[in-house]
Amino acid sequence: MGEKRKKEMRLAEMRAIPQTEEQQDMIVDGYAIVFEQPTILWTDPDTGKEYKEIISRGALDGVDLSDVPFKYNHSDSLMIMARSRNKTLTLTPDDYGLRVSAILAPTTAGKDLYTLIQRGDINKMSFAFYVADDEYDRNTSTRRINKFAAIGDVSAVDAPAYEQTTLSARSYCEGRKAADELLEKEQQAAEKKKLLFQKYFESHRAIPYVKTGTVDEPWDGAKMRANLKAGPDVKADYYRQAFAWVDQDANPDAKGSYKFIHHDVSDGGAIGPANIKGCQTGIAVLNGSMGGSKIPDEDRQGVYEHLAAHLRDAKVEPDELRSTGNCNNEDEDMNMDLRRKLLIIKTYL
Repeated sequence: MGEKRKKEMRLAEMRAIPQTEEQQDMIVDGYAIVFEQPTILWTDPDTGKEYKEIISRGALDGVDLSDVPFKYNHSDSLMIMARSRNKTLTLTPDDYGLRVSAILAPTTAGKDLYTLIQRGDINKMSFAFYVADDEYDRNTSTRRINKFAAIGDVSAVDAPAYEQTTLSARSYCEGRKAADELLEKEQQAAEKKKLLFQKYFESHRAIPYVKTGTVDEPWDGAKMRANLKAGPDVKADYYRQAFAWVDQDANPDAKGSYKFIHHDVSDGGAIGPANIKGCQTGIAVLNGSMGGSKIPDEDRQGVYEHLAAHLRDAKVEPDELRSTGNCNNEDEDMNMDLRRKLLIIKTYL
């Protein structure tokens, strides 16, 4: 079952058409909707930030307007004043927007309402609607309604309903504000976490993990290394995309300074996604396979975290990193300390 759509309301201007000897109907009209025109829904009193809304031209395409009532204050307890079903309410989409023209019922309530509109005591109408498709631009704090699901009713409104309609717009904006603030906090936390990782890796030879695509294809590490470009024009930033470890005491612009290749490399030297089997091979080497790794033991955890992160991106659980088995107690204590630091960084915030 889909999510239940929320009823919303917006304000627009309306007027009474003067009666003449030839035309005695009590007619009120106005544009309930104006297309492609930014409307300020709410201004945040704390920051002065304006939240806007734009209704796309075509938002009413296909919307059923055949039985829409014209009410007073959106009330279901009062008699309706006009209705599109019997042609006393005309809803006409055009290039400008949705024009509303209502012939009010010649009842006491209808006559009273017409008089109040004619005198200017009431000059606002509100339309109730449901949205089928919209989008929100955080950079401009602007909502764009692309498609209406339905128009509920059109109403002449006085102060209480005016406030209700204003609150409808404000409710949407405050919800967007809360979502924006939460997203901003999450982005700040992610950036802080990223900086913590970078700070850790800068003091070690393990290359920081960067999220990329992954691929599950046969792996030939020697061929991938051979496919890499080489020469004076190739710099460290290129090699760091393919490897998980670099010898900081060697030339960072030389291919031979890097170990633990795990990305696919095309015949032309283009570095592609992380290879699942390449990452698994690297972890196996860290755990002693194929002669084991020849990198400082304090760098093993960082290399493991890099390779394991790619595997987790591919929904593949990595093997655990095992002890080298030939570390002295001091080395093992150092490894445990590094693991604790990484654990703190990973769970920070």
